[in-house]
Amino acid sequence: MKYPVVLIDLDDTLLDFGAASDHSLRSLYEELGHPLSDAEVARFEEINGACWKALERKEITRDQLSHKRFADFSAELGLTDVDPLDLNSHFRLGLSKSAVLIPGALELCRLLSRKTELYVVTNGFMDTQAQRIKAAGLEGLFKGVFASQAIGYEKPDPRYFDAVFEQIGRDKIDKTILLGDSLSSDMKGGKAYGLTTCWFNPKGKTDTIGCNHEIARLRDFLKVIGPEVTYRMAVESDIEALCDMALYFLKEKYPMTEEQAASIRTQRTDFLHRNLNTNIYGYMGFMGDTPVCSALLHVIEQPANRWHPNGRSATVLNVFTWPDYRRLGFAEGLMEMLMAHARTLDLSYVDLQAAPQAKALYEKLGFIVPPSKNTPMKCPMMPIEY
Repeated sequence: MKYPVVLIDLDDTLLDFGAASDHSLRSLYEELGHPLSDAEVARFEEINGACWKALERKEITRDQLSHKRFADFSAELGLTDVDPLDLNSHFRLGLSKSAVLIPGALELCRLLSRKTELYVVTNGFMDTQAQRIKAAGLEGLFKGVFASQAIGYEKPDPRYFDAVFEQIGRDKIDKTILLGDSLSSDMKGGKAYGLTTCWFNPKGKTDTIGCNHEIARLRDFLKVIGPEVTYRMAVESDIEALCDMALYFLKEKYPMTEEQAASIRTQRTDFLHRNLNTNIYGYMGFMGDTPVCSALLHVIEQPANRWHPNGRSATVLNVFTWPDYRRLGFAEGLMEMLMAHARTLDLSYVDLQAAPQAKALYEKLGFIVPPSKNTPMKCPMMPIEY
């Protein structure tokens, strides 16, 4: 990896703070007998955001923030008989139960935890953030969590980063990259401290800081820190890896005995040795030397008809990514390579069986659900369990 140490923000980088805040806030005011409109929720977000900005600028303290955001908001609602600090406590309790992950966050952290020293850097409350990390399934993936409440300073204050590197080692500053969504705290603070910065910017805002890198999807962070996933056609020496992935794929979808699995592996291995790169093609993605995903394309020739005049079609088989590398976009890159190659093979069409969660990807690549007046049927010639 280009950067062996990764500092990563929590709210709106790994966890969807907006979704958590919305749910906790609405539940809180429903209990008060004042259900909130969408406009009122949006207004709280403005007040809350302004309070956090004021905290970053050292214009208010954390205790003042806890009081002010609910005092100001409740006053605008006309609720004068409420305790702002009590509301703040209940709001934080609701937040602590939130586990709404940004797409790709869990998979990215699992991968980074094996390849880098991964730390959380957050301006949130320590107890709330710890509970949210656990609820989201992220617990155990970080070497440390640095919450500003515990440190005593907030990002972008350089004293916050001083405290971080006092613990992880000041010799690691030039080996560290900071990933976060906030220009004013994460990126401004990281850049001023001499860190390499990567701005997570899914909404396409304008960079006013001059970040080193910018991504719109978490999975693109891997391209920044390397090594990037590379794709190539499978060769004979890859057959064992192709069979490993195919068997895992089949076992995930269909229960089978070890005897059945061994029989399938024997046939597949023999078939691939006889046919690879003639009428069946393999495609693989690698991170470094490690295979992370694969797919097969089986070309079939049969008597021509009106739907495929040249009689040549192909079926995509066993599109698979190892569990620790899923939801990071590897299958999409794999399928783009497969389809680019398929277009050189003089085929009438390519078909596949799409899992529900993959349907959108295949539609993006040009696959459709063709109309049919017929019902697909099979006559088993040996005992088969469906």
